[in-house]
Amino acid sequence: MQTFSQTLHAAAEEIKEYSEEASLFEAQQLLLDAFDLTKPEFLSILNEKIQNKGALSLFNKRIRKRKTGMPLSYILGHTSFLSHKYLCSSGVLIPRPETEMVVQKIIEFISSIKQDVVVLELGYGAGVIPIELHYKFKNLEYYGWDINPYATSLAKKNAKYHHCDNLNILEGDFFEEAPKMIKQIKKPVIIVSNPPYIPRKDIENLDFQVKEFEPLCALDGGESGIDFYKQCLSIFQDQPLAYFFEIGISQQEPLEYILDPYNFEVTEFYKDIHLIPRLLEIVTKGPNSPE
Repeated sequence: MQTFSQTLHAAAEEIKEYSEEASLFEAQQLLLDAFDLTKPEFLSILNEKIQNKGALSLFNKRIRKRKTGMPLSYILGHTSFLSHKYLCSSGVLIPRPETEMVVQKIIEFISSIKQDVVVLELGYGAGVIPIELHYKFKNLEYYGWDINPYATSLAKKNAKYHHCDNLNILEGDFFEEAPKMIKQIKKPVIIVSNPPYIPRKDIENLDFQVKEFEPLCALDGGESGIDFYKQCLSIFQDQPLAYFFEIGISQQEPLEYILDPYNFEVTEFYKDIHLIPRLLEIVTKGPNSPE
C-alpha cells in the first residue's frame, strides 16, 4: 500500500498532459476532496500508508477523468471565486478569475454613487456576479436572464448556498425581457454582462479542455465576437446609468469604434493582471441617472 505522498506524486505525473504547471496542485485538490481532508490534516499524514480503499478508489476515478481533459472544477463540482465556494456543473461555464475584477469595479461604482440601483444581467452563468454583489449590498435589486436552463438551475443552487433570497434569477432571453422591464424602473439601472465574446472562427483553436467540456453557447460571440455588445448598446443606448462588460482579447479597438457615435460620458477600459483589456465600463448619464 502506497503512502499519501507517493500516491499524490504518481497522480500528478499522470495528469501532466492537461495540467503541466499545476499538476501537483490539482492532484492534491482531488486527493483532499476524495479523502475529506484539510491541508493541515493531509500534511500531518503525508508519509502514512493509505488505509481508506473507498476514498482511494474515488480519487483514482477522478484522476482518470482529469486525464480525459475534464476541467478540475467539473470533477470536484465546485470552484473558488473571490474566496467564496461556488458549485460547478458541466453545461455551465466555469467562473474565471478575470471576472473577479469586473465584480470589484461594479462594487466600486455602486459605492461611489451612494444610491439604490437596479442591476440587470445578461447571462449570469453560475451566478457569481449577483451573489458577490449581494455580499456587499444586502438589499440590492437584481434581475438576471440566461437562456441556458442548466445555468438557471445552478445559479439558483448557488444563491441558496450563499443565502441570497432576493435575487431574481430568471430563465429567458435578456433581449426580450429586459427592454420591457427597464422602462418600468425608476431607480438608476446598471447593465452587467460577461457575454459570449469569442469570435466563431476562433472556437476551433480554443484549449481542448474548454472546447470539449464547456458550453458553446457561453463562448460563441458570433462572427466578430462583439455581437452581444452591439445589440445591447443599440437596444438600450442611454437608458441605463452604466454598463459593465467583460471583453475578450483584441476587442478594445472594435468596441471603441462602435462606441464612438453614442457620445457617452465615460468609456473606460481596464486591464487584467495579464495586462489584457478585460473590462469595459460605460457611464451614460442617461434618463436613469441619479439627479
